[in-house]
Amino acid sequence: MSSSFSDVTESVGISVVDGYLAAFGDFNGDKQTDLFIVTDGGKLNCCIYFMFNTEKFVVLKKIC
Repeated sequence: MSSSFSDVTESVGISVVDGYLAAFGDFNGDKQTDLFIVTDGGKLNCCIYFMFNTEKFVVLKKIC
């Protein structure tokens, strides 16, 4: 069985994120998976929400 990996970071809007995934879950209650990113050695962080209507992630509250 063969498998392959497709990099979709650009198509879903997270290719410019400079940090590490710290957590994921439904942070805003819309039943979509959201991301919590830690940057700069843990000094900065941001929540990135998945917007179902555009099928992309968006930084709604940016602290990083």
